Amino acid sequence: RLALAEAAPARVSVHKDTHHIQDEGKYMQTVYKFNPQLDAKIWHCAFVESQRDEEKHPLHTPGALRRDEVDAQVSAPRGSTLLFSQWARFWKLHRPILVEKTPMNLLRTRYLDALFPEVASFVVVIRHPLGCCTMQLRTVFKLIEPFRGLGGTMGMAFGAAPRYGAGPVTARAAGHAVQLVYKRLHSIVRAWVDMHAQFERDAAHLARAVIVRFEPLLARKEEAGRIVLQRLGMAPDEPPAGRNMRARGRRLNIDKVARGIDPSFAWSWLDTYGPLLEQLRALEGEPGAAAGHARDAANEPLSWEGLVRRHEADLSRYGYSLQNITRIALPWEGSRVVF
Repeated sequence: RLALAEAAPARVSVHKDTHHIQDEGKYMQTVYKFNPQLDAKIWHCAFVESQRDEEKHPLHTPGALRRDEVDAQVSAPRGSTLLFSQWARFWKLHRPILVEKTPMNLLRTRYLDALFPEVASFVVVIRHPLGCCTMQLRTVFKLIEPFRGLGGTMGMAFGAAPRYGAGPVTARAAGHAVQLVYKRLHSIVRAWVDMHAQFERDAAHLARAVIVRFEPLLARKEEAGRIVLQRLGMAPDEPPAGRNMRARGRRLNIDKVARGIDPSFAWSWLDTYGPLLEQLRALEGEPGAAAGHARDAANEPLSWEGLVRRHEADLSRYGYSLQNITRIALPWEGSRVVF
């Protein structure tokens, strides 16, 4: 929202100061149903439970996360008018570009496109799969909490008392914990890939849809906003000569927010989980505790190398990597990633 507002301040209106959670449009409307806890949980956990939810709530049922043209027909003819009027309460309607932000609209693009044909455009902001699921990572790494600092190269021999619980720490127990961690890391990355692949399939039905990566976006917001508007056929504003940036920021009401955003925030999750990933790999390499003999459903070893081999190609489509986590590379040719 900030990027688009900075690129075209005279023509963009965003939802802000709405008194709704994160200024998300789903909380401002009554046209489509959603589960507030499930929506938030799936977004913050990188959609780990997406497949399970589709089994429980099939497409075209009230509890489904995904929505498409069929659901829009059910809402017609009043649905689009009502939805616009509810969102419009928080827009400046004299501006031609009206922005609504709800992360789980990733799965509702075809539905919204059918409600607002010929006028809807979609900008999907993505983030490294491990960076957008820190709540889930916190739970995952609790599995190896008793084994941190144990083992030959980790500073203490197996057979010592664990931090939590009773009984000696064994190489077998440590290996089992490592296997469980890798199974869950695989689940996180696989679900991220599956959900974005679903968007790619849905996007084939959309007239205007682009993908922007969060990490470079945070570092160069205005440049990203200009590129997105150009790709969507909406030319950004030409900055007036000698413009006063401070006055412009006050007019947008984003000056305070923009100053508070540090571009390094995009990788701040590594401050906590980078050392834990290193500890996981060290524990994985302990004699007698290695998980390499265990394999997943694709016959890849339950190890970091196995995780990389199984998912690296899928992530490279978007310019992300597990082998070099902080690397942002060029996306595949033909990708919808524009920044």
